[in-house]
Amino acid sequence: MLAPIPIKERLKQNKARRLNKEKIARGVKQDRSIQAKYNRDLQAIANDLIQQTKAELFESLKRLEADYIQDNYAEVLSNTIFNLAARWNNITRQAKLISAEMVSGINEKNKKRFYKALQNATGVNLNGIISEEGLQPLLTSSISDNVSLIKSIPDEYFKKLNTIISQGTMRGKSSGGIIKEILKLGHSTKKRAKLIARDQTQKVNAAITQGRQKNLGIKEYIWRTSSDERVRESHRSKNGKRFKWNDPPADTGHPGEDIQCRCVAEPVIELN
Repeated sequence: MLAPIPIKERLKQNKARRLNKEKIARGVKQDRSIQAKYNRDLQAIANDLIQQTKAELFESLKRLEADYIQDNYAEVLSNTIFNLAARWNNITRQAKLISAEMVSGINEKNKKRFYKALQNATGVNLNGIISEEGLQPLLTSSISDNVSLIKSIPDEYFKKLNTIISQGTMRGKSSGGIIKEILKLGHSTKKRAKLIARDQTQKVNAAITQGRQKNLGIKEYIWRTSSDERVRESHRSKNGKRFKWNDPPADTGHPGEDIQCRCVAEPVIELN
């Protein structure tokens, strides 16, 4: 049988409990499966660009190599690139579908994990209490930003492709040399698509986290890094420190706002 807690000790514990006017909940990390899916969608676009270029431009480059000093080669190659680029003029609808799936997926995962973290910290279940979070403008803006980034993949690709062709032929470069440069362009395009997927899923998750916390009246957070060797010093120095949502750190912004930032904001919940 356990001995009863002395009255003096019980009063001391109650006082400590009353003084505890806040709770810290876990931060919400971005979902890796959504990032992977977004990356696959963007890699598919990059691969289509590469394959179409190989199929329709490489043969012309080889065939016209002897005519690089003539006048008609430039027109033939220019028309080929123009026709390739024209196929991507209607990418907006595809970009909207890809972007909307990514943003809505992150929002649902974020909401589930955020509500669970708050319930673990406070004992309050927000499901059924909050019906409208007021995040739609933020979600719409995130979709629009990513549509622009998706459309920029073929736009940037064809701008650089034009430069490679015009400079290569003017300098009398062999078709093999030009093709090598185009293949490098394909590789860098795939790398950029991967960067967009990684950076944007982190940014969207961070923006939704911020919106969700602020809409619940949460004013402050604890900065938490991913605690590995990839964390930048400017982020590591903030780990465990407290910041206000209305006063972002000048050098990095809030967690997740800096490029490829994997840090999260642990909400400080005022219990009074």
